[in-house]
Amino acid sequence: FLKYNILGPFNYNSRDEYNSSNPGNMDFRNKTIFKGKYSSVSWFKGTNDLTGSISLNNSITDVRDTYFFLSSKLFIKNDGYYYLLLGREGYTDIWLNGKKIFSGIKKHGFIHGQYYIKVHLSKGGHDLYIKTSNYKNIIRLSLRVTDINGRSINTSPGNSPGSKKKGSGRLIESKY
Repeated sequence: FLKYNILGPFNYNSRDEYNSSNPGNMDFRNKTIFKGKYSSVSWFKGTNDLTGSISLNNSITDVRDTYFFLSSKLFIKNDGYYYLLLGREGYTDIWLNGKKIFSGIKKHGFIHGQYYIKVHLSKGGHDLYIKTSNYKNIIRLSLRVTDINGRSINTSPGNSPGSKKKGSGRLIESKY
């Protein structure tokens, strides 16, 4: 993914407090204002850097005990099995079409593609929400989609005829 809609920062003091928040109906097209860690927040746009990761501590200097929501849309051209390859540092949860498909509760250093999530996706558009937190005052995340053979695929709307169609997806497995 190269572009995200981002909401935050939000504060948390414990893993239970982090776990109690979820994207619910936080549609990025909605202009609702939320109470953030320091002030009121609303959705803003963000993009990956040249390494394919997004570092949220570039937009705010103190990300201790902080989390953000990221939203994107996958457009899939053909029904089939796909991998979501994830690199992360802090706690991270991922929802696909409203269903949680990944929850990483261990904080650690960042490596691209350190987790894979195998999913079955139908042709069409898929809503993706990510919640991610800090580790050692850094919030960094990378996510890319590959076919079953590990080849990167383009998930932008221009790649998928009939991309307005809502697709369905299901989790097959996720591993470290």
